[in-house]
Amino acid sequence: MWTIAVARIAFGPVMNIQAPPNLTPTVFGKLLNAGINDWGGISP
Repeated sequence: MWTIAVARIAFGPVMNIQAPPNLTPTVFGKLLNAGINDWGGISP
């Protein structure tokens, strides 16, 4: 979570921050709050 939050602060809203949900199925909300905007590995 810390790394995601720092990446969001450092890169701002223009950078996509990705975290694969299959590695962290119990913390979806925390990942969103930390600043991700891309669920890596999910195809449309």
